[in-house]
Amino acid sequence: MKAALRALALAGLGAFSLTNASAATSFPEGTVTVRKFSQASAAVQGLLHLDLKPGWHVYWLHPGDAGYPPELRIGQDTARLSFPLPKRFDLGGDVLSLAYEDSVTFPVNAKVWKQGDSLVVKFLVCKEACLPRKLVLTAETMDTVGLGSLLGRLPKVGGLRPVARLSGLRTSAQLWIGFPGAKSGQGELYVAPSPEWRAGQALAPRISGDTLWLGVAATSLADSLPDTVRFLAAAGVGGLRWQDSLQAGWGTAPPVGAPTSGTGLWVALLLGLVGGLILNLMPCVLPVLALKALSLTRLSAEESKMARLSGLATAAGILTGLLLLASTVVALKATGLTAGWGAQFQEPRYVAFLAALMTVFAVNLLGLFEFRVPGVALSQHHSLWVGEFLQGLLAVALSTPCSAPVLGSAVGVALSQPVYGVYAIFLAIGLGLASPYLLLAAAPRLAKLLPRPGEWMETLRRILSLPMFATALWLLWVLGSQMERGAHLRFQFVLLGIAALASAVGWAQRSMRRGAERTLALGLVLAMAGAVWLSQLREPASKVIWMPFTPARLDSLKAAGRPVLVDGTADWCLSCKVNKARVLRDAQVEAVFASHKLVVLEADWTRRDSVFGNWMAGYGRQAVPFNLLVLPGKEPILLPELLSKAMVTDPLREVGSR
Repeated sequence: MKAALRALALAGLGAFSLTNASAATSFPEGTVTVRKFSQASAAVQGLLHLDLKPGWHVYWLHPGDAGYPPELRIGQDTARLSFPLPKRFDLGGDVLSLAYEDSVTFPVNAKVWKQGDSLVVKFLVCKEACLPRKLVLTAETMDTVGLGSLLGRLPKVGGLRPVARLSGLRTSAQLWIGFPGAKSGQGELYVAPSPEWRAGQALAPRISGDTLWLGVAATSLADSLPDTVRFLAAAGVGGLRWQDSLQAGWGTAPPVGAPTSGTGLWVALLLGLVGGLILNLMPCVLPVLALKALSLTRLSAEESKMARLSGLATAAGILTGLLLLASTVVALKATGLTAGWGAQFQEPRYVAFLAALMTVFAVNLLGLFEFRVPGVALSQHHSLWVGEFLQGLLAVALSTPCSAPVLGSAVGVALSQPVYGVYAIFLAIGLGLASPYLLLAAAPRLAKLLPRPGEWMETLRRILSLPMFATALWLLWVLGSQMERGAHLRFQFVLLGIAALASAVGWAQRSMRRGAERTLALGLVLAMAGAVWLSQLREPASKVIWMPFTPARLDSLKAAGRPVLVDGTADWCLSCKVNKARVLRDAQVEAVFASHKLVVLEADWTRRDSVFGNWMAGYGRQAVPFNLLVLPGKEPILLPELLSKAMVTDPLREVGSR
């Protein structure tokens, strides 16, 4: 076992020099050479070397989302190759490959390797396209001069003693591996997962005490990630290279950084105060400033006490909102999740609620209806204070998408602080954001500088509805990237219904129809609740792997022997939506796809794409829906425009029954 693990440590042999180039076998993308040591050790008997032309690459033992690693057969047996650390290639669309460019050397461990044994090398070499290669070679003998000293310079496997944990959600988590005693703040991590989950993009390294944490995104390919995941990991940390099999259970995410010193905390408090003040100049807060300007013009004729209470009520709302945000951050940290400034806008229900609320405010400012609180006895002054307090909460809700200068630094420090530091920094941000209103409370006579109320206020009120409508439209645009397209279209109609119901409430108010007003107001509240509910609708999690289409990805999957369905679609294509809903996303069809390990490559033709268009033209089509079923060892099957379940499942069953 020790000898085998020692062979894994031969990752550093990527730079090992090979001589006698006459033994190299050429292929169009480069050359391949196999050398057999004259005096073989228990750990390594030879070397496989690939020298590639610029731009071409071959794959690691786990290739990523497509491809397969090199394989060497010696006689009748498959040799075991030791893989150097690869490079991570981002192919776009959250698709990645783990591979080698230029040249790479694999140490070879074989059970039996006699002189004259036949050698067959199989590998996939990729650039824009992927080409499978199978070469028959003859090995030359070489001595091991210098190999012993090279092995002595390599680290021993197991010396790093890492720890691993999962954090986050069961469907989409983070896998963290900690390396205690690591002196470097940088490292590289590569993970070969088990079949039920996918290792995705690398995460930013974190340091906790003397431990360096490296991570990758972990996504379930089933309903959820299990209690324990198993995987092979390889890492480079501070010049050391390591590889071993690990397993990880669930825990908390490592902190973003080391706790800040007392001096650093005071600096963060100052940055938070300044950043909160600057937030008042950001466009996110414009709708609230519009509301505040309108209320101040009403107060300009009142006594100073009213202006003071107005400023204090708004400041209290702002501070309450920031303390609620701080509490959310503390709670998320306690459960192992991470949060940052504006993270709540990643939740569609929150965005949907704000969009519905902004729509109601806009209709109100147009004068089509008035806010009332049925069944609650509030004096005019109490009602005013409640409204001003809610304006402060709204200021916090809308300001978080904007990050003012220096604010990001303050929030970054807050996320690494204990509980008291989080609350202190968020409170400083709140004081900065509330400073104009606190100034109004300290000098209420400033409100007297505004024009006295008059007919012009109704015109101003209608003008100020424009920022509210603009905010609602912006939130609707944000939701477009968070919701399934069909649900987003339905949400737009719900917003129109909310505006219509708000206008109907105003009609009931003007007609003095109290019963109708209450009924319509209840309908308005239910419509807003419906909008929030609609925003959380998702397409059910698929058991099938869906990837963006590229010709190279299709070639790679074909070479790996995976069945593939190319789905050409577009947002404006109704037939495409029918095919997806009735066939491709059907539970029975997905079960057949998953059992045959079929991959769906989705080609989005919503906008003109000459690459897919030219590729599709090769099959005599220039329109979507376009569905091509590619099965191992068979000619591609071009399916009709309108699909049935049997069309896509029967060919797979026929292949599987052979």
